[in-house]
Amino acid sequence: MKLFTLYIGSTPRSASSVKITPARIQELIAKRFESFTILPASGVFRRQEETTHLVQVTPLDVLAFLDEVELLRGELDQNGIGIEHRGNYVRVADGSNRSSVLRQLYLRIRPEYLEAVFETELPHGEWPESFAVITGRNRSGRHETDARNEELDAALAEHCARAGLPVWRATGGSADFSHAEPGFGVETDLPTALGIGRLFQQEAIFHVLNGELSLHACEGSDEVPLGRWEARLRKTPTAKVRTPNVAHDLSSLKTPNTDSLP
Repeated sequence: MKLFTLYIGSTPRSASSVKITPARIQELIAKRFESFTILPASGVFRRQEETTHLVQVTPLDVLAFLDEVELLRGELDQNGIGIEHRGNYVRVADGSNRSSVLRQLYLRIRPEYLEAVFETELPHGEWPESFAVITGRNRSGRHETDARNEELDAALAEHCARAGLPVWRATGGSADFSHAEPGFGVETDLPTALGIGRLFQQEAIFHVLNGELSLHACEGSDEVPLGRWEARLRKTPTAKVRTPNVAHDLSSLKTPNTDSLP
């Protein structure tokens, strides 16, 4: 779990608003998080000192967390609430754009990746304890030809097969699937998945551990918790579905020598 710290002032915008006290903050935070820490602090802005409350939480879904921060800001009648994560600080205020907030919190991950949903089939009758969703296409975020993307797709499947890693088709895309990029579910641990992502020059990979989805930059250490995996599925099959036979299912694709990658 990753720690986030909220910076909450003690002065509401309106004099008629309920006074902001540690008890009031605890009441509102407890409605949203089962575990948290509240620390007293003193903040200075433009030489004006103000009692500040630091709230440390470990959200399981960053997008839902940002929604809750905005609701909290309204309930406390604050001009803004600061968020600090791994040395990156951003202030959520009137007119804050969620994409802009995410760019400041995660310097190596595109905000649109955080909105991804998936189409896939259930392997082995149940989801593995640990698996990744990886694509070989459009390396380094640049657009490649369809022919080259098919070669990279097949190369990724072959690489995983040689390593003895079970794979199945998994496609990630935007919420309405107007943009979608085929890849594979790969039953493996996170370090191995990141190594595959780097080999195929990917900016990021998705990882699922015990049903919790997260997004990881292949370079650097940015990691974004995204909540329950099954909540991101466009369609969750209920019947047992076989794991694709790579040699059979991908036999029609031209498979380059993976030793030549990247």
